[in-house]
Amino acid sequence: MKERETNRRPIAIAMMIPESILSAIAAVFESAFRLLIGVLAFSIRLFSVIKYESVIHEFDPYFNYRVTQFLTKNEIYDFWNWFDDRTWYPLGRVIGGAVYPGLTLTAGTIWKCG
Repeated sequence: MKERETNRRPIAIAMMIPESILSAIAAVFESAFRLLIGVLAFSIRLFSVIKYESVIHEFDPYFNYRVTQFLTKNEIYDFWNWFDDRTWYPLGRVIGGAVYPGLTLTAGTIWKCG
């Protein structure tokens, strides 16, 4: 029985290209990929501004800072039941049950440990 002959031509062609050219091509692809990631990340962040105009919604950094500051000065039970009258003025809202506490609890824990 005859063994099948495999096509080894692509490997031979790749071996004929100098390594400096291969590394240059890899650098171009890497730069293009990083640029694509940057443009995509910027577009995702800009999407809410285009759709809802330049209104800061629930991802306000100052709000997260204030909530973390409240958590570090008070206990966790006060945080869960805290009604903030400065948020969504003039209505206000209950903060502990309405926010995602991951960022706040992580930052508060790091602050207390530090």
